[in-house]
Amino acid sequence: MASPKYAWVIAIACFLMGCVTLGCMTAFNYALVSIAEEFAITTASLAVVASVYTLLCNGFSWVAGLVANKLGPRLTITIGMIGNGGATLLVGIVAHGLGMLIFLYALAGAFATTLVGTVMPKLISDWFAPSHRGKCNMFYTTGPTLMGTVLGIVGPILLLGYGWRSLYLALGSFVLACGVIFFLIVRDTPAKLGTHAFGYTEEEAAMLVESLKEASEQTHNTGAALKKILSYKMTWIFGFVYMLWIGYFATYSTYFTAGLMVSGIDPVKVGLINSVLSVVTIGSQILFCTISDYILSRKTILGIICVVHGCLQLGLYFLLKDGVMNVSMGLIFTYMIILGIFKGQGGLMNTINCEVYPPSLRAVGPGIVATICTIGSSGGPLIGGAIIAAMGDFTLAYLLFSGPCCIVASLLLIFFVPKTGGKYGDPLAIKEAQETLGEDAVAAAMQK
Repeated sequence: MASPKYAWVIAIACFLMGCVTLGCMTAFNYALVSIAEEFAITTASLAVVASVYTLLCNGFSWVAGLVANKLGPRLTITIGMIGNGGATLLVGIVAHGLGMLIFLYALAGAFATTLVGTVMPKLISDWFAPSHRGKCNMFYTTGPTLMGTVLGIVGPILLLGYGWRSLYLALGSFVLACGVIFFLIVRDTPAKLGTHAFGYTEEEAAMLVESLKEASEQTHNTGAALKKILSYKMTWIFGFVYMLWIGYFATYSTYFTAGLMVSGIDPVKVGLINSVLSVVTIGSQILFCTISDYILSRKTILGIICVVHGCLQLGLYFLLKDGVMNVSMGLIFTYMIILGIFKGQGGLMNTINCEVYPPSLRAVGPGIVATICTIGSSGGPLIGGAIIAAMGDFTLAYLLFSGPCCIVASLLLIFFVPKTGGKYGDPLAIKEAQETLGEDAVAAAMQK
């Protein structure tokens, strides 16, 4: 019989999942020029590779949710890791033309749909009480940032020393290894190891497990689960909020580096700014995810962060719109550090994404929302690009869209999404338990 503290092994597994989530696309960014040269095509011709990967990765998230509802998070995520790692490895072995490269990236994207926060919320919800979920999500959301940093060091060494294929061989092998480790150390629920979720008393955990068992009987059938989540009002409310948020984030991430360069900051300093931002963002993720377990509510904390970050984006536009000739680099770096502090939003959003549904819908809910978000992740950069073109190809103009989009998303989050975490706990889990077991049974378990 394991201890409830085994939940932190699950947190480490979530960190591994975070590390491999964006690896395939990060490798593509580094290898883009080398691939184009070998295939004798333009780099612009390779844009379809990224588009296909993103479309399948986000567009089929609802499938990942339904599969997890049937097979459980452990097997679903393991299949995703093995499939994504295998496709990445094959890029380095058999991709000798654009057609094969597109096919393998489509395959990698289809498997990656299980890794981008669609199935993970269910796993964390089952293993952690709400007073610890923020901290666990912190593990997951720091993974991509740290992996990006490592690839930033290792990637160029492999590219220059051994060619672009070596990068895919190394990355594919790493993802496959992570998939094996994940399968070996993870279990779907604490009950599979004879323990209970970390942070609950035995009585509370037993009550919630019994409630989930009864409620899940109505949603274990794929059709029933899909019908219930689509008729659940919060799916569409939170889906719209998340769509706006991911639209801002995708636009901001797409044009941020180019915008700094256009303003007159040299590439070396831009690289330094991005490194500083990565470190600060990791720190802010840790801070905000942790405090959301103890005070206020997660949506209140995230809403405040997003409003400030949106305003800072607008401020950045006005700071740099006339170039950097009359702006000191000290001021720019200070501004970027402040910007990075309020960029640490992903962990909180992922945590909220597992608490806005009753436990019986936490396998399928995030998948449906991630599918809705495809509109934002694809449409945001397109709108940002249109604004840039309308303002005379001035790249920084994207901030006039991403900033307000971030502010609107945060206000909708504050006013329309349930309060969870902090001093509010997991109200939807309690409500579902009251509906399935009765208020007296829930009250008795909570009192013990």
